Amino acid sequence: MQNVCANISHITTVAQRLCDTGHYAAPSIRLQASKLDRDWQTFAAALEERSTILTLSVVFHKKANEVSTAASFCYCVVHID
Repeated sequence: MQNVCANISHITTVAQRLCDTGHYAAPSIRLQASKLDRDWQTFAAALEERSTILTLSVVFHKKANEVSTAASFCYCVVHID
């Protein structure tokens, strides 16, 4: 992900330089660079949210397994003949 972030940063920097030097397609370059930056930020935010959800899911399932194991143990202790 860091490599992609570096590439996006490089592209937007080059786009800004082209616009600053008066490139004939500066408005189009600026528009595309802005779109790329917005799309990248949206993607990165979604990826971060996904990572958070997966982390919380793992924690939930570990705790659920602990509770299930404890409940099974308690059941066995109560029902010993």
